[in-house]
Amino acid sequence: EQKEEEEAGETKMEQKEEEEKKDAAAEGGAAEENGTADGEGSAPVEAPAQAAAEPLGPVRTPLEPKVKEMERKLSSDVARLASSFDFEGSTWNHLVGSQRSVMKVRETSVYTGGNEETFDFKLVLAEMDAISESARKAPGIGDLSGAAVKYSFLNMKDDGAASADPAEHEEDFGDPTEAICPGFSDKREQGTLTHVFLNFLVKEQCSEEANERVESSSEELAQAVERLLLLTRPFSFS
Repeated sequence: EQKEEEEAGETKMEQKEEEEKKDAAAEGGAAEENGTADGEGSAPVEAPAQAAAEPLGPVRTPLEPKVKEMERKLSSDVARLASSFDFEGSTWNHLVGSQRSVMKVRETSVYTGGNEETFDFKLVLAEMDAISESARKAPGIGDLSGAAVKYSFLNMKDDGAASADPAEHEEDFGDPTEAICPGFSDKREQGTLTHVFLNFLVKEQCSEEANERVESSSEELAQAVERLLLLTRPFSFS
């Protein structure tokens, strides 16, 4: 009998504790409702954080691929000179737009200088005929059809020593704002001509041996190099 009385007492104490917990929870809920209604005692509600900041305006990429017609023409012309000339990318190439390309070219010294760099690079500007200087100054006169690209030697000697003299820009464009990009001048090297084939441009300033190597080079080599250039697209991404 004493054991039963002890169990009954424990049961009553547990029930009393549960009732006290329910009363405390009810009082807390009522206080929260009163605080919210009065505008006091409520925790500030934070706005949900955005997953990512939305960009302002269009997203711009630093790379602007060249037009396909120009890439094909450049790949073909460079491939046919690969046996006698070295080509290298220029930092100006990404700044002149999708219809122009700037690269460095020199006669290779592999055959003449014991693989020493005995010749200096020159900057070459390639541009579609539709936006060339002649098209700007004489529109509709002598326009070339198809994938017409013009090649010129630039007066600039290297990538880092660009002429940024406003007087030169005024001489080239008449208005400094018409410059292709800041610090770049498309002024041609004095005494040179503009050509629609790259080999005609470089043959004026290279050795007879270099021209002979180009003429005797195999068509298989030119096709292989051209295929490689079309796959890797260095004129757009280098």
